[in-house]
Amino acid sequence: MAVGKRTTVWTILGTITGALGMVLTIISMATPYWIQSWLDRKTGVDSMGLWEICFGSDFAAPWHVQDDLGRRYADCNHVLSYELRTLRKWLFPVWFIIVEIMVTGALIAQLVGLIFAIVYISSACAPQHEHFTLLVAGIMQSVSGAMLAIGTMIYAYFSGIDVFWLPSPDSNFLSWSFALAVVAAGFAFSSAIFHFIDFIRLKIVVDLERRAETYAPGSSRY
Repeated sequence: MAVGKRTTVWTILGTITGALGMVLTIISMATPYWIQSWLDRKTGVDSMGLWEICFGSDFAAPWHVQDDLGRRYADCNHVLSYELRTLRKWLFPVWFIIVEIMVTGALIAQLVGLIFAIVYISSACAPQHEHFTLLVAGIMQSVSGAMLAIGTMIYAYFSGIDVFWLPSPDSNFLSWSFALAVVAAGFAFSSAIFHFIDFIRLKIVVDLERRAETYAPGSSRY
């Protein structure tokens, strides 16, 4: 079966926006700037990402946190580091864990979607079934966009009202790592739209070619 023009501008746009979204998600996860404190307000926590927290000099745990070590903290630390073991319940409220799960799941969905897009472009699938690779790519990017959108909304809401999380919520602001996650969600949704458009186009082409073969002279159908 000869499928019509395969790689279109929709294919390219869907793949590029999907790849850009994944890169932005990785950068967003790897940098400690989802939230920052204003420079003129010394809260003790200068910035924090999903997996890293940066303390100001000589930071002590808040009064409601049971820090058996009674340590003073400084500089940037991975949130799962051994040094922060007594602070993990404070650093990981339920809503924060949900955000981490959402963003990590979004990254996995982006990767799967990009793989299926590459499978389509490289003609690694049977022609009569390859339009389904675009469908899967679109679904994965939609899932990714939804997870990023939900995760960032949860983070934006709870980071501003949870008084038992970072000190002085009114002294903090959402920063550029958070913004990258929001932009990544936009790229994911855009990629999904482009892939769905190409899926519909290719599905129409495949159906027309099947009809042509069915009703062609010499067909054994009738």
